Amino acid sequence: EDPRNYSPETVSGVEPQNGQAPQPKSKQLQSMSVGNFAAQYPTLKPIVIDGLLREGETANIIASPKVGKSWLVYGLALSVATGRDWLGTFATTAGKVLVIDNELHPETIVHRIPTVADAMSILTEEYQDTIDVVSLRGNLANVHSIESFVTSTNPGKYKIIVVDAYYRMFPSGVSENDNA
Repeated sequence: EDPRNYSPETVSGVEPQNGQAPQPKSKQLQSMSVGNFAAQYPTLKPIVIDGLLREGETANIIASPKVGKSWLVYGLALSVATGRDWLGTFATTAGKVLVIDNELHPETIVHRIPTVADAMSILTEEYQDTIDVVSLRGNLANVHSIESFVTSTNPGKYKIIVVDAYYRMFPSGVSENDNA
């Protein structure tokens, strides 16, 4: 049985309602023996960044404002787009990258990616067709409003999806400093 088919106990989740704040929803949970669980999931998901991230997983890069997080993720995007080691340490699996930017002007993005590529000795031809960009500057969107775009993308099309800046993707009324 698939543990994603929930039953006996209930867990609250959230689901957006027509652009409104998320409303709680219930799911049923079901247990499974470790043996059955292992039989259903016998192998790890494929590596994206060796030692850090596998397909379908989420990673957050968190630091104080204006310390270079966006620059760091451009390096990550370029590393995955070209199959180079990230930070000279972590092997990557090459694949297409989607950058969803909710903060910078398109002209700034167009300037920054080649700047990082030059610093990494990566030629434009190596990444120009393997990194897609969605610029939301001036058309601010939250995680719920981009959900249909992301979920309508063919599974496997992108090796990674970068969302920058995460805090600008919070729905109205949500604080990044609120543990709830």
